[in-house]
Amino acid sequence: MTITKTLHIEVIGKIWMPMVDAVTSFTIDEKEFERCGIDPFSQDSIERYLATHTGDFSSVDGYNAIVVERKWLPSRIDEDGWNIVSYGIKETVIRQFTDDEQVRYDECSSGIMDLSEY
Repeated sequence: MTITKTLHIEVIGKIWMPMVDAVTSFTIDEKEFERCGIDPFSQDSIERYLATHTGDFSSVDGYNAIVVERKWLPSRIDEDGWNIVSYGIKETVIRQFTDDEQVRYDECSSGIMDLSEY
């Protein structure tokens, strides 16, 4: 039985030019955890990662971070010869957007931005 972990991050912040809100997302796997020295359950560790991996942003104003653990269960062959693979999922919320950050994220994610004032 194998357990795999991934870290899903959604980011809201200001991009460099024009200085407007923007969003991005990351999915980080276990190899990246090891390569970058990330503890996916630590906000400090995640914030250090974001500080070095969000170069298009002049600032990161908030983020959602969720660790998804998958426990892969033994596979079996069904009556039609299909290899059935199943797994259980456990999600751990590390940080959620504040209400204000969530509104900003939703506005940016909708793809509708008024740049007339820039």
